[in-house]
Amino acid sequence: MKLSEYIKHLQDILDTCGDVPCIYSSDEEGNSFHFVNQKPSYMTAIIDDDDIELVDLEEIDDEPFTEVCLVN
Repeated sequence: MKLSEYIKHLQDILDTCGDVPCIYSSDEEGNSFHFVNQKPSYMTAIIDDDDIELVDLEEIDDEPFTEVCLVN
C-alpha cells in the first residue's frame, strides 16, 4: 500500500468517526493493544519480493533501495 492510499483510509475514518484515539495491536492475533505515541517516520529499505530490510544509507553499496513510511 502506498502512503497516499493509507492517508485516504485515515481521512475516511476521520470523516466518519472524528478525531478518535489511535491504537495498535501488539501482534497479529490482537492479544493486547496500545496507544500510538510515535509520529510516523521514513526509513531507507531494501525490498525483495515480500522481504523488507531497513538499512542505513551508509550500509548500501550498489543495491537498489527505496524510502518507506514507517508506521509505529
